[in-house]
Amino acid sequence: MLQKVDTVEVDAFLGSSFSYTYPVNHADSNKYNWYRSFFSIENNGATTLSFDSITAEHGGEYGLRVTNTVATGLTLNPVTVKINVSEPFPRQLDSLALVNIYNDLNGAGWTKNTNWLSDKPINEWYGVTIANNRVIKLDFSWNKLTGRFPNKVLDLTELQSLIFYGNSISGEIPSDISKLNNLTTLNLGNNQLTGTIPISIGELTKLTTLGLANNKFTGTVPSEFASLIEL
Repeated sequence: MLQKVDTVEVDAFLGSSFSYTYPVNHADSNKYNWYRSFFSIENNGATTLSFDSITAEHGGEYGLRVTNTVATGLTLNPVTVKINVSEPFPRQLDSLALVNIYNDLNGAGWTKNTNWLSDKPINEWYGVTIANNRVIKLDFSWNKLTGRFPNKVLDLTELQSLIFYGNSISGEIPSDISKLNNLTTLNLGNNQLTGTIPISIGELTKLTTLGLANNKFTGTVPSEFASLIEL
């Protein structure tokens, strides 16, 4: 009798996490292995196929092989999972960036984290403001954010206001923060940021509010700040 093999096709965005679990009634004598092109992969031994961060190389077909230590001559291949990898849309990029920011800054320990990582719309996540389907404002003043400055903030390319004032964020401000060229407000004051103040902040010519006081910066204020005529 021919075995019926289910095929599951799944879309996944670059940079996102991925997880698929084959529904099966476990038996102590069963062994489960995921294969791709006849080679066992890292998820060996589990009915769940998962990747922390999808890359283009993850695209393709994966098969689940089931063997049994009692019925040693029996091998089943009950499912094939096909992963279609694509570039995320801007809204998906924003969503991925927010999840990374939450994880990098210990979101579970924030004073307020209402609706974060839930199925609620992003505009209902505490501190997030949306316009035209993009994130334009993050305001986490005095919210017990800890950890190093999250580089994924730079993926929020429509961001107009970034307020991390009054937390315990460490590390350095990314030198390429000028990617956020729509910023009108940048307030990182009262944190534990170190290193030199990036000269690229001088390229954020739309800034009307800039707060960097009470950190642990070294060096002087860059002369490029003279270009910030809207302050």
